[in-house]
Amino acid sequence: MSSSKKYDVFLSFQGEDTRRNFTSHLYEALRQKKVETYIDEQLEKGDEISPALIKAIKDSHVSIVVFFENYASSKWCLGELIMILDCKKDQGQIVIPIFYDIDPSHVRKQTGSYEQAFAKHVGESNYNKWKAALTEAANLSGWDSQTYMTDPELLKDIVEDVLRKLPPRYQNQRKGLVGIEEHCKTTLASALYDKLSHEFEGKRFVTDVWEEFDMSKLQDKKSLIVLDDVATSEQLETLINYDLLRPGSRVIVTTRNKQILGLTDEIYHVEELSSHHSLQLFCLTVFGEKQPKDGYEDLSRKVISYCKGIPLALKVMGASLRRKSKEVWESELRKLQKISNMEIHKVLKLSYDGLDDSQKDIFLDIACFFKRNYKDWVIGILEASGFFAASGIEVLLDKALVTISDDNRIEMHDLIQELGQEIVRQECIKDPGRRSRLWRHEEVHDVLKYNKGTDVVEGIVLDLYKLTGYLCLSSDSLSKMTNLRFLQIQGWRYNRFNVCLSNGLKSLHDKLRYLHWDRFCLESLPSNFCAEQLVEFRMHESKLKKLWNGVQNLVNLKIIYLWGSRDLIEVPDLSKAERLEVIFLYKCVSLCQLHVHSKSLRRLFAEGCSSLKEFSVTSEEIKELNLAGTAICSLQPSIWPKITFLSLKDCNNLKFIGNNIVHLSSLEILDLSGTNISSLLELPPSLQLLIAINCTSLESDFTQQLVLKHMLQSHIPYLHQQYLDNPAYNDDHAYFLFLGVHVTNDCGICTADNSITISYLPKSDLCGFIYCIVLPKGSTKYGYGGVSCSINQDGTNIGWDVKKKHFKNFTSDHVLLWYHDIIKFDGISEACDHFSNITFTFEYAYLFHTKTKDKIKECGVFPIYATTSGFKLISSSTKEAFE
Repeated sequence: MSSSKKYDVFLSFQGEDTRRNFTSHLYEALRQKKVETYIDEQLEKGDEISPALIKAIKDSHVSIVVFFENYASSKWCLGELIMILDCKKDQGQIVIPIFYDIDPSHVRKQTGSYEQAFAKHVGESNYNKWKAALTEAANLSGWDSQTYMTDPELLKDIVEDVLRKLPPRYQNQRKGLVGIEEHCKTTLASALYDKLSHEFEGKRFVTDVWEEFDMSKLQDKKSLIVLDDVATSEQLETLINYDLLRPGSRVIVTTRNKQILGLTDEIYHVEELSSHHSLQLFCLTVFGEKQPKDGYEDLSRKVISYCKGIPLALKVMGASLRRKSKEVWESELRKLQKISNMEIHKVLKLSYDGLDDSQKDIFLDIACFFKRNYKDWVIGILEASGFFAASGIEVLLDKALVTISDDNRIEMHDLIQELGQEIVRQECIKDPGRRSRLWRHEEVHDVLKYNKGTDVVEGIVLDLYKLTGYLCLSSDSLSKMTNLRFLQIQGWRYNRFNVCLSNGLKSLHDKLRYLHWDRFCLESLPSNFCAEQLVEFRMHESKLKKLWNGVQNLVNLKIIYLWGSRDLIEVPDLSKAERLEVIFLYKCVSLCQLHVHSKSLRRLFAEGCSSLKEFSVTSEEIKELNLAGTAICSLQPSIWPKITFLSLKDCNNLKFIGNNIVHLSSLEILDLSGTNISSLLELPPSLQLLIAINCTSLESDFTQQLVLKHMLQSHIPYLHQQYLDNPAYNDDHAYFLFLGVHVTNDCGICTADNSITISYLPKSDLCGFIYCIVLPKGSTKYGYGGVSCSINQDGTNIGWDVKKKHFKNFTSDHVLLWYHDIIKFDGISEACDHFSNITFTFEYAYLFHTKTKDKIKECGVFPIYATTSGFKLISSSTKEAFE
């Protein structure tokens, strides 16, 4: 550390105005960057500043003053400001003003709300000092929230500014090929070179990497070398001989291809500029100053929105609009909505030109069709088209043409996407029907309506929501597109218009890999359709009665979606679909029988298929099976060793589940709500969630005993181990819910209330508690709710847990049981070997409506102890031992 100051930053603010929003967010943003920040926790302040606060100000490198509308009304804040400015004068302290939702001129000149505040200060001895302090502070370089679109952008820039102004905490010990230090955010290599070059004896900025330069001139010198736009590892090896450089030398490389860098190199990924910095860079380029000229504010912001934070784009656009009239600006912006700026694209296209043919196809498909789709799904579709997608996407990542989001979606910068779409447009500018990919609505509409498609077309996307009338197609509208591999006509809810095929459809070519046609208006696909290449088949709310005749060789088919196809009466023979993984048949209400025999099937959803009576599925890979709302009368599970989810909800005719349900050794979730299952003899040992809402035939007392036995023998040992391995383990979906009017008689610690107090409970070997709650019958207004438990000892909260679910429309009282492990408790004292006066309070509330609560009719608590023979609960027979 270069200084003995105690704090990095002192935060000055008007408490009740900003503490719970902006100031708290700023404090957290600084804390996350390990900036030691002093924030006064006192809410109500008088007129005098405490000695402790004065010491904190003096002990800080930087003071941040947050000016808000009511700041000047606080004599405390004004006195604090005078003290801060004195430290600036006497100690050289850095002061950063932030004008949050207030015009800086109001602070500087004491107008607006500041004028009103000072009207109340007339006669105060410090009146003139306060006004002078505000004027001085407002003239300092600071931050104006009104120039930002969002608070996160403002906070990011403030934190970066603070980090630059703080003294360095460590010496840079990096060796070899380095990137840009975290807090040095300039994205231009030349600016970085200018910033660092004075620290080195030898320096060289190489803009032409094909140029050879004499390394001997830098030999035995501490040198800085910048190599701009290196394309290959061969270039790098030719240019640099690291053995000739003295220790402490730095080599900085800018590149579009991450693969040229080594494993030991530090890499800085250039981020997009914030809107604030984008505006500054653009205005410097076009106006020669940091702010827009009068009358150009809105136009400048429209350009900023187009450029999306890319410095090159901002500079190119700025240069093209320099000294142009407003009319020219408006014309150029209208043009950009249809035609991209070619100067920007020339530079961006350099990365595209370095791709091979397969990688180019992948790039163009993503730009036209697949942006923001899940990476694994995209890879599957592209691999089926014969592209080497897994490795190809890695190349695109290395060249920064795409990125992967936190939830594993493929992202692409808008300008890079625009580049890809422009490349496709250039294939045939005048005739969209002779382009490889069609996605613009007007062009797709025109090509399909007037049968302009050709064998060049490989992919089509049409959005039904954008139709302004019915789109009537001829029967041969797709016939000429013999290389079509991707067809997506999407939009199946709330749209008035559709695609009409009044004369049928002659053909769909057999090169189709992906077929998605919502609201398909025919009863079957063309008789000559060959689905051998098909990977995914989606037809939501179609008029299909059957897909095709006979048995197709569906060797590549993975997914079938026939969501809401209410006329469907037949699912074809899928025995040759050796790679089939998912079948969705939601609300196919005319389907009476379903027999699926595919060894690879993992998920089958037939929820809402209300006519479905005959059902069988054979697959050793199946993990999820949803038959909710079907008409099946019994279920004899086949060998399903991997199934984890089984829903039989609202199967009103179902009375029998095969006796071997216990052999579903991986089953974790079982929903029997609304069924007439008469009894459950055993539960699978892996079961974590049992829902049996309104299952009136289940015998309550027996089921409680069965569940308690299962929890002790299987459920609790599993959960307890999960908590030991990971205390943050989430068990929100681990509970048991079924009909019941009272807590089992075995529970000696129960009450007809929502709160239980246990006066004495040993801690030794205590693992946790089973809660048993009786919820009242009736229909709830809000539906989505939860049952929570708050645990207090001698008035101090030591634990809390909640189970969230659609607890609604109970025809009778229900019993809810769940386990709460002691590891999840907070603040338990280690000094005492027992709990005293520990209180459990249960609440039954609806989420988002916290004031709406139902009474809990009865509750019970079972303390759970570990013994040499397993987990044991305190029942009515053992309770006395603890009293």
